[in-house]
Amino acid sequence: MQIMKDCKRCFKTQDITEFSKNKLTKDGRSYYCKECAKVHNKKGMYTAAAAKEAARMRSYGRWAMDHLEWLEEFDKEHGLKGRKGGFLPNEYFKEEIE
Repeated sequence: MQIMKDCKRCFKTQDITEFSKNKLTKDGRSYYCKECAKVHNKKGMYTAAAAKEAARMRSYGRWAMDHLEWLEEFDKEHGLKGRKGGFLPNEYFKEEIE
């Protein structure tokens, strides 16, 4: 006898083996079928990574603008030493912060 379960995202009734294991739920299976979970996790992963990167770049831009004199002095003393670009914020940061 197959046990059936409804997916909370696509609302399809499927065999219980189509749901990942989850110890936190009453029946021991995920609320979402494997296919829905796969799509949701992939979309969330890219969205979260992009948001995290954008926040990091905004944070660096604000810090760099607050420490612009120090960064200019550091670049003069140490130079680029084989790195592309310096430590100074580029025009992207200046436009976004102002």
